[in-house]
Amino acid sequence: MKDPTVTEDKADTRPDAVIPVMEERLNVRKRKTRKGVRVRKSVQERAVTVDEPEVHEDVDVTRLAVGRVVDGPMDSYTEGDTTVIPVVDEEVVVQKRWVLREEIRVAKRGVTRRAPKRVVLRSESARIEPLDD
Repeated sequence: MKDPTVTEDKADTRPDAVIPVMEERLNVRKRKTRKGVRVRKSVQERAVTVDEPEVHEDVDVTRLAVGRVVDGPMDSYTEGDTTVIPVVDEEVVVQKRWVLREEIRVAKRGVTRRAPKRVVLRSESARIEPLDD
């Protein structure tokens, strides 16, 4: 009886024996995957003091009694920075005549003053996070 652990190594000596030649091939492909990111915005606030001059105009109104006879209604006119608005009445005397009763003078003057104010300024920041699949 033959020992099953012992093998005989006999070469195939036939002239028409075929010996297979093996080759491995690699097929490489690319595949698109969808990855995403999340963008989070947040708003930060900070208080600052703004000290800028405020420029505005104040108006002085003066009523001036005139009492002068005029030929008829008068248009408004300006004298420098002052606008003059004539106000007339019609009076009945032996004859009818126009009397300049008063003038209303409106003058402009520039006023600049500092008025510090507390204001809130906002700014944004963005944080980018990858999305996990």
